[in-house]
Amino acid sequence: MMAALLSSILHGIDNKIAPPDPIIGNAYDKTEPNLPTNLRDALRTLDSSEVMRKYLGTDFIDVFITCKNKELEEFEQQITQLEYNWYLHAF
Repeated sequence: MMAALLSSILHGIDNKIAPPDPIIGNAYDKTEPNLPTNLRDALRTLDSSEVMRKYLGTDFIDVFITCKNKELEEFEQQITQLEYNWYLHAF
């Protein structure tokens, strides 16, 4: 996480990217989200990020995404207590 943050800062400095204007009011009221809202979309965004590949390395990004996709697959196969209560316990 820290490496990604520092890479982003360095990218902004190296390319003289001006920060956006500050958000006035409630940022949650924005109509267009700027960041992915779930892990699967975040991994897809990371996979296609030339900036992160440049600063963190393609090998690291590929291994990280592979590991996180495997974790996500295992997570999605678990039956939570809520799902059990909603769907299985009802019968």
